[in-house]
This record gives sequence, C-alpha cells and structure tokens, in this order.
Amino acid sequence: MQKLKIAPKFQQQLLEMKLNSPILALYHFPKTTHYVEVIPFSNTLEKGVFQGRVKSKPITMRKGRISFSRFLFETGGEELPLICFNQPYLSKILEIDMTIIIITKKSKGNWSVSKIYYKNLEDIGIESQYALLKGMRQATFRKYIAECLNYVSIDNFFPETYHEKYQLIPREQAFQMMHFPENDAAYESGLRYFKYEEAVLFYFNLLMRKKFFQKIEKVKSKNIETHHMDKLIDALPFALTGAQEQVLEEIIKDFKADYIMQRLVQGDVGSGKTIVALLTGFLQIKAGFQVAILAPTTILAQQHYDNASMLLEEAGVCVRLLKSQMPKKERDAILEQLVNGEIDLIVGTHAILEQTVIFKNLGLAVVDEQQRFGVEQRKKLRLKSPEVDMLYMTATPIPRTLAMSVFGDLEVSTIDELPAGRQKIDTRIVQKKYWDNIVAEIVETVAKGEAVYVVCPLIEESETLELGNILEVFTRLQQQLPKQIRLAILHGKQKNEEKEAVLADFAAEKIDVLVSTTVVEVGVHVDKATLIVIYDAQQFGLSQLHQLRGRVGRSTLKSTCLLVSDYKNSRLKAMTQSQDGFFLAQKDLEQRGPGDFFGQKQSGIPTFNVLNLVEDAKIFEVAKEDAREILEKCEMLECEKAYQKISQYIKSKEQTMSKLLD
Repeated sequence: MQKLKIAPKFQQQLLEMKLNSPILALYHFPKTTHYVEVIPFSNTLEKGVFQGRVKSKPITMRKGRISFSRFLFETGGEELPLICFNQPYLSKILEIDMTIIIITKKSKGNWSVSKIYYKNLEDIGIESQYALLKGMRQATFRKYIAECLNYVSIDNFFPETYHEKYQLIPREQAFQMMHFPENDAAYESGLRYFKYEEAVLFYFNLLMRKKFFQKIEKVKSKNIETHHMDKLIDALPFALTGAQEQVLEEIIKDFKADYIMQRLVQGDVGSGKTIVALLTGFLQIKAGFQVAILAPTTILAQQHYDNASMLLEEAGVCVRLLKSQMPKKERDAILEQLVNGEIDLIVGTHAILEQTVIFKNLGLAVVDEQQRFGVEQRKKLRLKSPEVDMLYMTATPIPRTLAMSVFGDLEVSTIDELPAGRQKIDTRIVQKKYWDNIVAEIVETVAKGEAVYVVCPLIEESETLELGNILEVFTRLQQQLPKQIRLAILHGKQKNEEKEAVLADFAAEKIDVLVSTTVVEVGVHVDKATLIVIYDAQQFGLSQLHQLRGRVGRSTLKSTCLLVSDYKNSRLKAMTQSQDGFFLAQKDLEQRGPGDFFGQKQSGIPTFNVLNLVEDAKIFEVAKEDAREILEKCEMLECEKAYQKISQYIKSKEQTMSKLLD
C-alpha cells in the first residue's frame, strides 16, 4: 500500500475500516450513485440540473444557526434568483461569469440549490457516495479508488464459459463500472457481475464446509438397530405421517454413515418434529450413546423433558432435566451421572453448554428452535464430543432462499404434513371496538370445557407506544369475565418457577384463560386450547403470528384465532388467507427482510455486500449449481487452465477451513 503514497492519516482511516489492501478497498462499493445529467432550462420546469454563469457575487446572511447565500445565475437566456442554505463559503469561491452546474428546485419564487459543481465540470456524470468514517472526504476516497484501479492487476475469476453463459462483463471492467460508471446501465452491468461472484464464492465456502464435516469419520461405528424404534412407534396412540417417516429414514441413513451428521429438520407448527427427535434419540441410546436436547427456554425444556419421560422411561431410558437455576446438590448429582454414563438423555437450556457439563459418550445433540441460539452457542454443543451427530430443529418454516444461504452447509429435511384430523383454524381480524364480542367468545369457549390464550405485545404500559399491555388486559378481563372462570397471567419478568407452575396448571386444566406475552410462542402444547386472542396483532411479524396461532388447533377440536387490531395491513390479511407456514414465511421475508426474519442478529444470517436474499433468489439458485460444478472440475487431478485462478482460491480456503470450524 505504501507504493500508492497514502497520507498517514488516510492510511490509518483505511485500517480502521478494514480496507488494508487495494483489493479490499475496491470491494468497498458505493452505497449510492447519483447520475448528474445537465438539461436545457425551460420556464415550465420546477427542478433540474442546469449549467450556466454566475451573474452576481453571493451575499451570505444568517438567521440564528442557519446561513443562506443569494446570487443570480444565468442559464438558457434566463436569470434565476438562487438561494443556498448553510454554504457560506460560496461567497469566497464563486466569481462573476464563472461557469457552474447546479442541482436545484423551485421554491416560493426562488430556486433552492442543493449542490453546486464549479470544478472539473467535464467529469460530471455519475457521482458515487461511500460509507466512510466521520471526517473522511468523499472526493479523497474516490481519488484513492481510482488509483487502486490503476495499481491492482485484476484477472477474471471465472472461466470465460461462465461469462459467456450469463453475459457477464470482465471482472476488471466490473470494478470500473461499480465505482465510476458512465451511466445507470453500466453500473447495473457491474452490479450483475459482483452479485454472481459473491453468490458463487458464498456457496464455495458452504460446500467446502459440508465436505469437511463429511471427511470427519466417526471414531466408533454406531450399531443402529431400527427394530427398537419400531416397537416404540407401534405403541404410539397415533400414526406417524408420511413426512415424519421420510425424515426418520433420512436421519437413520446419516446415523449409519461414516461421517458425522449435520441435519436441519424444519416443519410447520404442530407437524411433529419432537417425536422424530425422540425416536431417533432412542436409537442412539440403544446403540450405547447419550443424547442431549437443547431448548431456548425453560418452558420448552420442561415440555421436552415431560414428553421424553412419558415416551422413553418405560423403555428403561434414564431422562434428566438440567436448568440454570436448580439446587447445587441436585445439579452436581446430574453432572456426575452424565460423566459416568448413567444418564441416557439430558434435556436442558443453555446450562448444557457450560464447561462443567461433560458427557461420557455423547452421540446425538438436538438443538430445538435452533435459530434462537447463536453460532458460538451451537459450536459449544458440537465440541462436547468429536463425533456427535447434530440435529437442528425449527418450527419456523424457512423460505427456500434463506434456507439455501443460512443452512446451505446442512442437509435439510422438511416435515410438510400435519397429523390426521387437524382442522383449519378460523382466523379473523376484529377491531377493538368489538371487545365485548371477544369477551363473549371467550366465555362461550370456556363453557365448552376448552381453554383460551390472550396474547399481548407489552408487559407494562409504554410512554411511547399506545398498545395494550398485559397488565391492563388482564385487569379488564378480571372485571368482565364471570368469577368462576379461572384466569392467570404469564410473562417474561416472572421467575422461572412461577412461569413453570402457571403453564403446568394451564396444561392440567386448572386455568381456563391464560393472558400472556409471547413467551408462549413456541413449544407450549395444550390440546384443550382452542381460542387465541392476539391483541394489537399489527405489532407482530407474519412468522410470529403464525407461531402464536399454532398454540391452538393441536387436536381434532375446532379452533379460532382472533387478530385484534384497528390497523389494516398486508400481514393480517395474509393470516386470514393462508395457514401454510412456508407461504407465510416467504411473505414475512419479503416484507421484513432477512435481518428481522429470525428476530436475532446472532442467528447466523450472512451479511452480503451486494446480494439481496429476497430479490436475488434466482442468482442464489444458479450460483449454487455452478459452485458445485466448478468445485468438481477443480478437484480433478489436472485442473483445466481456465479454472486455475479459482482453484488457487479454493485451495487457500481449504487450508484455513479447520480454523473456521474451530
């Protein structure tokens, strides 16, 4: 970089931006581009970009903190009175008869100027604006980028066949078009190339990571005998769906393979992922291995523990629950039993990830609602055993594009079939003025011996948001519902023991109406719950609304979801039109973008430079196939000359892959 003669201060700024090489700087593309096209002046125009001469020296005045400069400007035979705000330096720069270009619009008889060009007018065209540190000048950075383009030797990354196939401009020209385009079409051609390049390189990394895992052979072969599982299935009070049976086969195939499993099971609300996890866990236990189930909340962990105990303890499986808050003596006993191999299946929250939790022979780790865990947390569980099979589960249906990007290094199984007998949930939008009707429906539901959820977005009253809070709604229901209806409240500020007690009472039919925040969003399974009232429903995303709706309709009983809102928006309308979680998830992704889809920045959603997960779905699909094809050609003993540049990149990535996975 010293050869470019960079000023020390500017070089330090580049280092702070992590642009410590010319090629990295070239990949720092403009955040916006503005095309400056001079047009002839006409009295019919209200705004435009005009070239002309300064006819009077600017006079600057102040009003409080605001300065404004006035002067006359001649263009197309007309004199225009110009006003420029907060540009007091103009009186020193502009001289009479100086040729300038202005960006202006008409306002109250004057022409208000937003930008004046007075130097190098022949170079006016598309002007790029970069995201820079405070104090850095756009002009200085643009000049540095121009120097980098002359300094760096830029070769094509992909073989010519791919450029011809997709009509991609050369890589060197693409850099030029991104930073200094001649027009909008030129910029789009540069952007098109780099979207393809970014997508292919992204899939290179995912596919290489996947292959790396498949090269990690299991130290101990797993003697998986499916007849153990078959006996459990036969004893179930319900029949598995075809989708569940298919996913079981896919997981068992992974168990029997020489490499460790990395599989994601996604399914709609109530599709039966938990039973799949428990059945496959039983196979590992019968093969002599331990199983861990990691849940994001104590409520969900308790439910998994109850289900596992009910299904497996009669078969001789030792199941235990590990929570963050439990007596030290009880906790120490569990840790000792884990090390000794006395516990077959451990269910827990983040407590499982602690260093003190050591397994004798962990064979399967199940991460439920895996998007709620960060990348580092999932890695901690994976490192509990060098040969642990990893099964990730999510009840949030994931759109295809997002699944391909976030989970492209995993095998993906989908349970897209609901158990037999489930009825469609009647979903309606109800305005707040009809609250008395909602209360009447709650009373009617309880009278049938069924249970009700009422979900609110806030716990307490907000000074900035006029939304129904749980305390207010709970108080209103206490006043409006008959005294014999048993009412309870549940929210995140309560102690875990209190929350668990409330949920246990609700499941045991000791509570008729549960007023809650979104702590019931996942995992809470109460067959008798047939009505859910979601207050201020416009505050929730589509996927979250669908998850909440999934708290009801978990049996053959007819269920209802009431979306209470005075707002009309596309999310609520979509909820009334569809109960397909995958369709709603795609809509949610389109509306809110990938950053908000899972609701957590740490969930592993990649940050792209130029790609858009929603708009560029086609590019992702094409790039995935091309990445696989290119990798295969580069793995040949004699790599074709056209592939040598990209082959070097792949080899350098392979050398560092183990560090990326650690």
